[in-house]
Amino acid sequence: ISPNSAINEEQPTALDPESLCEQIFTPGSPVRDPRYLLGRLQELDDLQRIARRPGQHAVISGNRGVGKTSLARRFCDSFTTVAWRSCTPEDTFSSVFSDLLAQLNILENGTKLTPPRILQQLKKISDKAILVIDEFDAIQNRNGSTMAKNVSSLMKMLSDHSDATDVRLAVVGVSRTAED
Repeated sequence: ISPNSAINEEQPTALDPESLCEQIFTPGSPVRDPRYLLGRLQELDDLQRIARRPGQHAVISGNRGVGKTSLARRFCDSFTTVAWRSCTPEDTFSSVFSDLLAQLNILENGTKLTPPRILQQLKKISDKAILVIDEFDAIQNRNGSTMAKNVSSLMKMLSDHSDATDVRLAVVGVSRTAED
């Protein structure tokens, strides 16, 4: 990449190579400018294919700092409505989906959140929507097994009902494989 091609048009002066490198290479935080998400054409193509096919969901996994969250952000560009949740060790299925449904303004207070009930709520969404669960691996083992089973069930239900709703899930987290 040439230094001039990466300079933001709004900046009045050119950056020196070291400053430019610091602007582009940010392993501690997601890439904000899509021009700097380099070397991920195949992954982006795969995600775009998922976005075009009803009933498909994304699992983005890999080592820390490789750009999973940045890929997920670009994936979200294909959707009209986006709800995003970064997980913590204390999270449960209910806490994550309560927040996601609240972002979509469809949370019914006092309702126990199960995959079938969430599906019924998501059927209210008429837009092409994505719910992103980032840092999925952060959930502690005692909650993680139940969380994984419930998310898997919800993915299956959403796929089975893709004629009634175009809501997708994207799960992002550190792992060796999607099965982890």
